[in-house]
Amino acid sequence: FEAGTQTPSGWKLNGASEKFRFSRDTNTRFEGGASVKIEALENGVASLQSDAFYPVPQGEFSFSCHYQAIGEWKKAQLVVQ
Repeated sequence: FEAGTQTPSGWKLNGASEKFRFSRDTNTRFEGGASVKIEALENGVASLQSDAFYPVPQGEFSFSCHYQAIGEWKKAQLVVQ
C-alpha cells in the first residue's frame, strides 16, 4: 500500500461503495509507510483485490496480513493448497 494518494495504487475494494470507505492511511501502519483503511458504515462484506495477477506453480501457499481492531494489532493467516 506504499504507492498512491487517496487510495493505494493497484488495489480496489469489492463491496457496496455506500457501505464502506476505502483509503490509504499513512498514520496507522504495521510496517512500511502506509496501510489500507476500510471503514464499515453499515453491516456488509468487503474485500480487497489487487490489480496484479501472477501465475504460481502447484503447491501450498500461505497468506497473512496484520490488521488493527479496537486499537490492537492482530494477524490473520490463510493456507491454500
